[in-house]
Amino acid sequence: MDHAALISQLAAKAKSTIRTLDPTNDMTFLRIRSKKHEIMIAPDKDYALIVIQNPNPGAEVDTTESN
Repeated sequence: MDHAALISQLAAKAKSTIRTLDPTNDMTFLRIRSKKHEIMIAPDKDYALIVIQNPNPGAEVDTTESN
């Protein structure tokens, strides 16, 4: 699974939605949290900083991927 490509697409859609709602506004940060992962995206003009982390650092995480 290519996380970077999927997350970049998600960030682009979020940015587009924000611009549709208010053309003078821009997305500077996006945070999504689930039981297994917390994804933080800071998009910029030339690049995007993407962080994927465990939201519960004390808990054990199942790293096996199921399809």
